[in-house]
Amino acid sequence: MLVILNYIFLILFVWGLYGLIINRNNLIQIIISFEVIILALILNLASTTIFSNKINGVAIILMVIIIAASETALGLTLVVSLNKIKGTISTLLFNLSK
Repeated sequence: MLVILNYIFLILFVWGLYGLIINRNNLIQIIISFEVIILALILNLASTTIFSNKINGVAIILMVIIIAASETALGLTLVVSLNKIKGTISTLLFNLSK
């Protein structure tokens, strides 16, 4: 059972990496791909914690979920503010050195 779950998590992780590599011009797609990677890591940690009968991983999982939620909120606020400033969310048109 754990081997099948590890393959599922590997597929999620590779899917997120593929999204980061391919979708380099849209900030929302980059944030979603990063969240898929974090989801794969959280699920992998949760499954190994459940199957090893140890409770220590649960605290780490909760902290990672909190950090991922705050990262998403910060990323979306940056997207909204950059959309107000530049009028687009495409990373091809950003030149923040001005």
